[in-house]
Amino acid sequence: MDKQLLLIPSEKVAHDAAGHKCQTQLDAYNICIQKNKHNNALKQCIELMDQFRYCTLLNAKLAQSEQKAKEV
Repeated sequence: MDKQLLLIPSEKVAHDAAGHKCQTQLDAYNICIQKNKHNNALKQCIELMDQFRYCTLLNAKLAQSEQKAKEV
């Protein structure tokens, strides 16, 4: 995420919430990378990365909406 965006309070809250809630998906992706880095089968990990990205985007959007509602 762009560092300038993190200066905006709602963006910072969104980033923090997404990172915390999506740790399981990130851990699964990292385990997949470790298991497959020597056999060059990293394509198996793409789906896990997609799940992490989706989780991050969804939670960031929700957290940002909640923060903006509080700021109003």
